[in-house]
Amino acid sequence: MKVFLPLFLATSFVWALGQQITLMENQPIYIEYQTQNKSISTSQFISVNEVQTKRKASVELVPDEKDKRILKGYFRIQMNMDKYPSQLLEFQTKDGAKLYAFVLPNTNTNEKALSVTLFQTEKEWQAFSAQFMKKAEDDLKKKMQEVKTAKPVNKEQLQEKKETIVRLNDRIQEQARLNFEAQEALKRDELLRQQAAQNEEARRKAKVDAAKFAAAGEAQYKTGRFKDAAASFEKAYELDPDNDGFLYRYGVTLYKVGNYNKSLSVLSMAEGGGQDQVEHNYYVALNHMKLNELEKALELFDDIQEEKDIEISPTAAFFAGTIEFQKSLYPKAKDRFQFVLDNSKDPKLDRQAENRIEEIDRIEQFLESQREILRYSLFTGLQYDGNVLNVATQNTTTGAEAYRLMYGGALTYYYYRTMKSKFAIEPWIADMYSVDKNFKNDSTIQAVDPLQYGVRIPTNFNYSLLSKSFSLNVTPYLAMLNMSDNGGARRQIMSSTGLALDTQWDHSPTVFHILKMDYIMDKSSLVVASPDDEQSAKRMSFNYNWMKLLNPSGDKSFVADLGYASNSSEGKNNNYAKYILAGTYSFPWSAKYKGSARFDYSDMKYPDNSNSRKDTVYGMTVGASQDLNKKNNISLTLSYIMNNSNVESYKYNKMLLGFIYSYSGNYLRK
Repeated sequence: MKVFLPLFLATSFVWALGQQITLMENQPIYIEYQTQNKSISTSQFISVNEVQTKRKASVELVPDEKDKRILKGYFRIQMNMDKYPSQLLEFQTKDGAKLYAFVLPNTNTNEKALSVTLFQTEKEWQAFSAQFMKKAEDDLKKKMQEVKTAKPVNKEQLQEKKETIVRLNDRIQEQARLNFEAQEALKRDELLRQQAAQNEEARRKAKVDAAKFAAAGEAQYKTGRFKDAAASFEKAYELDPDNDGFLYRYGVTLYKVGNYNKSLSVLSMAEGGGQDQVEHNYYVALNHMKLNELEKALELFDDIQEEKDIEISPTAAFFAGTIEFQKSLYPKAKDRFQFVLDNSKDPKLDRQAENRIEEIDRIEQFLESQREILRYSLFTGLQYDGNVLNVATQNTTTGAEAYRLMYGGALTYYYYRTMKSKFAIEPWIADMYSVDKNFKNDSTIQAVDPLQYGVRIPTNFNYSLLSKSFSLNVTPYLAMLNMSDNGGARRQIMSSTGLALDTQWDHSPTVFHILKMDYIMDKSSLVVASPDDEQSAKRMSFNYNWMKLLNPSGDKSFVADLGYASNSSEGKNNNYAKYILAGTYSFPWSAKYKGSARFDYSDMKYPDNSNSRKDTVYGMTVGASQDLNKKNNISLTLSYIMNNSNVESYKYNKMLLGFIYSYSGNYLRK
């Protein structure tokens, strides 16, 4: 794709009703004089006056071969550039009549020259100016459409296309703005001429009326009637055109009604008037931002932030951060939003800045996670179990206490990941090895040591609905359980396939809801004495968690847990319905350890059991954990469980004391 760089009126601009132009670095000038006089067919001299040095030059113009009404010529003024870096030129006819100049993009030479078209009357100059600017804007828009419809074939061309569209948009906006500036300059000059022609009484009355319109505009502005306010300030400015304060307020209200180019043009003329310069620059920056001229806006917002203005600088920093966020300059944007938090007195703006920082954190984590190929976690630990068989101690001939070694790990491979979703496959394994209280092997105790392994396929989706943020996890899985069923070697006694669903959403910044559902199909290979004891089953569970953050840092919270589970077994003795109620309080235990305390209550009924079994279980757990660093963690837990049952053999109490060390890491792309 060919990059389009259109010629643009950037070299100079027409001021003082087009009677004056600015020259830089001794530029050569090509002149066209639009005489509109068909009878002129000979050359003609015009005068060129340099305003600062009063130097004059006489330039001969000759008729154009195709159109005798147009006279053409060329000249150059040599000056001392150290003393006068620019030249202000005016043009006159031989008899002293001033000519109106319009600067064109030069197409006659490769030099850094100017092309100037001269007119005899202001009306001719104004009509040509409007026509030229309109044509230039139409040409730019046409080119913009061509670029937009062009189909790039590779990434480089796509990026080039995007950059070209930005450049064209900037030029279209600037072209429109130049048009507004020329019109406003003409309008103000005419208003000042009319004011100068008035007598003292008329000028005094006009100023009084202007003040009334301005007061009405202020009242309308305060009530949000910006369109009416713009009309009032425009009228005030027309009655008192040398009052830059009225002109400034007119420019601000033009921004409020969405007329951004015209607002910029008006604000560029309202440099006086006693308004706060920081506020003035702020509205100029806002206009540039609305016009998608982000570089200009960012530069101004940065300057305003440096001013440390109590009211405006935090807001300017927020907009600067937003622009940098759009440009993927996340560290810079994060610094801007932190400035807002440190300096703003607006709670709403603070919340917005906090949300942006959190969003940047998520993006940076995602970008870092893109390098991640594998994630792995390992754990090992020791546990004291006061009743490893979970039966009434009087019903066993061996000791029920055990010391257990726990170990295992998981490997996670993310095969697809976006900002709002993650897809992974995760094999895992967990094992136990137990000894009795004398640290000796015991076949009865070791018969209940489980070896579990399987694979999960977790998927995560994040989305928004009704102004709430939701997170949905869908995890199909396969799990195996190996145990000894006769005191010998362990073998597979159960295989389970399941689907776990959970979704979380925020009710408020401090309250969250979590719903969980599991559906599992168990296939048992145990040999049982009676079909009524068959353990193959279909299980379902439902849980609702209500979470409340109790402090701003989130390290103190409370979670309420309400659940229901059912087991539909092939053997009627194992059918049950279970109701669960639990509460967990998390808190900072010390400067290093995070603590938690949990209470559990469950009620289990076996409606088809020959003994009409019913169990009520109470549990208390306290724990503490510490992150040694990003990869290493240690935790301690102490639990006490009481199982009350109407079947004597299932009554038991037990205490658990455990220590776990875990290590996690990842493998990243180079």
